[in-house]
Amino acid sequence: RPGNGLYNYNKSKDLSEGDRTGLSVLGQSNIRAPNEIIWNLNGSIIRSEIRSNPESDYKIITDGDLYYLTKKLDNSFIFPINFPVQRNFNFKRTSYGNLAGEVVHVMGENALRIYPDMTCVMDKPGIKCSFCGTLPKRKDLTDSQIINEIKESLSYALEDMPVDHIFMSTGAFYNQRKIDFYSEVISSIKSTLTNPHAEILFALTPPKSSNISRLEQLIKSGLTDLSFNLEAWDERLWDLNNLINIGAFKIKQGKQDHIEGYKMVTKILGPGSAKSNFVGGIENLEDFFEGVDFLLDLG
Repeated sequence: RPGNGLYNYNKSKDLSEGDRTGLSVLGQSNIRAPNEIIWNLNGSIIRSEIRSNPESDYKIITDGDLYYLTKKLDNSFIFPINFPVQRNFNFKRTSYGNLAGEVVHVMGENALRIYPDMTCVMDKPGIKCSFCGTLPKRKDLTDSQIINEIKESLSYALEDMPVDHIFMSTGAFYNQRKIDFYSEVISSIKSTLTNPHAEILFALTPPKSSNISRLEQLIKSGLTDLSFNLEAWDERLWDLNNLINIGAFKIKQGKQDHIEGYKMVTKILGPGSAKSNFVGGIENLEDFFEGVDFLLDLG
């Protein structure tokens, strides 16, 4: 994850915190990369989240105060890009000594991404999903301290920017203690936001269909949307005998468990409240479009 996904780096800024300044270059593993870039596409301003990949065919180079996306092979020019300007709240310290920008992460102009504590039973060496962008669990803080730090950081952000969208991510958890924890996180965020109509989305791997009702507690705490990421629709990729099967990466949660989750969410929250991601390139377009059409029909 580029720069741990914490900063939208623009121009050099001395943080007196080690190597966190200057332009980061895509395609270099030893330099922190920005997590968003901006460019003009036929008159439309596009703002895109990116990932640092040392094997990428592309990189960003500088020419004075100008930045360009280029092909790594021959440095041929593609188009000019820019980076979002840093928000001031990123550099404020919480009561626990952490930077607020490391607790809540800016996305675009009016959204924040939050990783409460990254609880996931799959977050272990050798079995963590290779396509997962989650961060390590926050160390040395109790559940109540994590909740207080998120609330404090969100308050700092609200002084600096509008917040109309909250995106939270975690992995997989299925015990009541964690459900209670995340319910408190959601309730605290909802009470802190100044926009009563703000979107609060939570992405996680759903429990088995027989226990899907456990997630109702999260909804009642204030969620407006839930995302259960299927990653792929092709049944062969969910076959446990397939070496790259998704089911094993999902703690053997099947595609049907995700579908039951979508049905529950749309029944309670209405159409458009259930979301899914797909990993591009791991299945053919025919299967991908079949999955998209199925989910659209579900609402």
